[in-house]
Amino acid sequence: MSEKKTPAILFQWFTDDWEQQTLGNILITLPFKPYMKSPEQNGKYEIIQQGNEPIAGHANGSPCLNYTDLVIFGDHTLSLFKPESPFFVATDGVRILKGKDNMNRNYLGSMQNVVGYPNVVNS
Repeated sequence: MSEKKTPAILFQWFTDDWEQQTLGNILITLPFKPYMKSPEQNGKYEIIQQGNEPIAGHANGSPCLNYTDLVIFGDHTLSLFKPESPFFVATDGVRILKGKDNMNRNYLGSMQNVVGYPNVVNS
């Protein structure tokens, strides 16, 4: 017999059972190497790094343009950054994440807080 997975906190509009998923089933990791840049004088686009100071500088070139559904994850600092404009990344210590099935990127920040990593940095 299957155990019913009812949430401890039930929202009025949510009546279904919880569905447990692994991160690999709900996230896509996008390539970051095409967007790696070092700061330049008079750069137009932000360069994002991990940590509490997410903007490392600015650069010119061909940035990541599809930023609205993305979150930048720092794999050493466990920080998240939600870019608000086209961007580059500073190092290979960041991962560009996107939720599958049109997942709202704000959910990723909420999920990080739930599992105990409070380093969500809003731009």
